[in-house]
Amino acid sequence: GEGEGEGEGEGAAVVRGLLADEIEIDETVAANSQIGAQTQARVACDVDGAQCVVVWRDDRSEGGGAGDIFGGVVDVNADAAPVVFPVTLADGEQSEPDVCFTGGVFLVVWDDERDPSHNQVFGATIAVDASRNANVSGEALVANDAKKPSLSSVIDDVATFDARVVFQQTDNGNLRVARLTSPQLSQPAGADVADIGVSSSIRAAVTAKSDETAVLWVDPTSDVKLSRAFTTPAAGDVTVESAVDVERLSLAPSGAGGF
Repeated sequence: GEGEGEGEGEGAAVVRGLLADEIEIDETVAANSQIGAQTQARVACDVDGAQCVVVWRDDRSEGGGAGDIFGGVVDVNADAAPVVFPVTLADGEQSEPDVCFTGGVFLVVWDDERDPSHNQVFGATIAVDASRNANVSGEALVANDAKKPSLSSVIDDVATFDARVVFQQTDNGNLRVARLTSPQLSQPAGADVADIGVSSSIRAAVTAKSDETAVLWVDPTSDVKLSRAFTTPAAGDVTVESAVDVERLSLAPSGAGGF
């Protein structure tokens, strides 16, 4: 889908800083040729917080006509320019990326319109070495007829590749949450996918522990209330709480199920 201008805040400033100092880039794209807009930035860092990857929607390679997904590696302990690289240069519009660190690599997902007949969610992994070189691999379909993905690693075991992605179905706007357990990405099915059964007026958010997952979204009937869901896809069970008071939000109530 088209970008929603999410990059006008702090994330946009991060991206502008990356591009202003850009010195290394894949040879398929000229350095410092930022045509169009760079928006929708998201960031994740490794377990030590020393290396971070920022991802964003970028217009440069298609002359402002459509977006691609770019990334930048930042070493917070080094006085060096970031390494900027394309994550995907597929045809059509790619937008709304998200990134997390899990299992020793960075995982990226995004909204993809390479097939102009419908939206899909694609993903890839990024391995970063000590010299801040980024190796993007395993680009694959994660969800068909889906859009607006958000991503989280499990917060209690980042050493194991284990992540949750929440997205909207394009036919009815309802949310689904899926578990990704291998860097060889594929489309989750069966017990690894749960239907939440409600739609959101904005891009949803997800956070997870190994045994429980929470999804937050804005109810389309209200612009001030948040809701959350706890999913147990193996049992086909999704418990939804509506109109949760923001002050009492937590990852999970006592006894809540999970993946």
